[in-house]
Amino acid sequence: MTPLEKIQSMKMPFAELKGVTFVEADRDRVVARMQVRPDLCTLNHIIHGGAIMALADSVGAAATVINLPEEGGDDPDRHGNAGSSRPAHASLADSAGD
Repeated sequence: MTPLEKIQSMKMPFAELKGVTFVEADRDRVVARMQVRPDLCTLNHIIHGGAIMALADSVGAAATVINLPEEGGDDPDRHGNAGSSRPAHASLADSAGD
């Protein structure tokens, strides 16, 4: 399986919600596109900065996954976690992270 096929086979619901499509991938480069839609914009049809950062986050996640070791890989969150950050499950998400 190529790196692009691996990314395209992953379920990334938030990337799908934003309309992100991955068009190129290798171990040192991932290229994705996201159409600028009205619901991703602020005033005057300008894309929201958060949408751009969310695109960058999706690309970074994909690049991380294709670079993990095939067997017995380490948990990428274990070393890269930002201290107080932790995953929030959809049913539990709130501003306190509980």
